[in-house]
Amino acid sequence: MLFGPLAGCLMGLIGHFLSDLASGWGVWWSWVAGSAFFGLAMGFVGYKIDLAKGEFGIKGAVVFNVVQVVAHLISWGLIAPALDILIYNEPTEKIFLQGAVGSVGNIVSTAVVGTILCFAYASTRAKKGSLKAED
Repeated sequence: MLFGPLAGCLMGLIGHFLSDLASGWGVWWSWVAGSAFFGLAMGFVGYKIDLAKGEFGIKGAVVFNVVQVVAHLISWGLIAPALDILIYNEPTEKIFLQGAVGSVGNIVSTAVVGTILCFAYASTRAKKGSLKAED
């Protein structure tokens, strides 16, 4: 959110790629693509919620959470499972169940941890008009 959609996309892509590579089970490009999309989507949220200006109230939390829910559902409920079927010939029922479980876990953890981090970060930023000239 702080650095925009391109940086978010690259962070999702590179981060998931390196995580898969280090894990020892190989790179699952379908799930790397899901992470890249999620980073891209959340990067666009940064245009609506300006954390750098210290603006993250209830409205910001609602926007953040609506977008993260939709982005997780698209990433792990559609993109990753569809690419698993196309690329790796995975069984449809298994892979969509895996995507649903992943979506729910990611949605809950992002809602809790992400919202807390956004409020915490915004509180460290100087608000517009917070400085006053001395006489």
